[in-house]
Amino acid sequence: MRISRLVIPLALGALGAIGLPAASALAVNTSNIVFNDIPQTHQTIACNAGRTAALSFIKVQFIENNCEFRMWLHQNSDGSGVAECFDPHSTENASRTQNYRQVQVTSNTAACP
Repeated sequence: MRISRLVIPLALGALGAIGLPAASALAVNTSNIVFNDIPQTHQTIACNAGRTAALSFIKVQFIENNCEFRMWLHQNSDGSGVAECFDPHSTENASRTQNYRQVQVTSNTAACP
């Protein structure tokens, strides 16, 4: 079952205000995971299909998925537990109640179910 989420309407220039480079400066082949920290931090992920990576922090605020593929957040570092899907080329909130320890870039280009 897909966790419901909100799409974050971000003006392209507003990304610089939260510590991320302006969208026009982002490489097309990377995505950003923004964490709910003070000060706000982010982790850049390469858009390589099949890639998994440990997350720097566990409280994800939102994902700016610039990849042509779905991205998944997983509760546990081995990919098990609760998972949340993020559509290709989207910016979406993550669940506020779940901690995540792994991100996965799939080879699936379709929207999440």
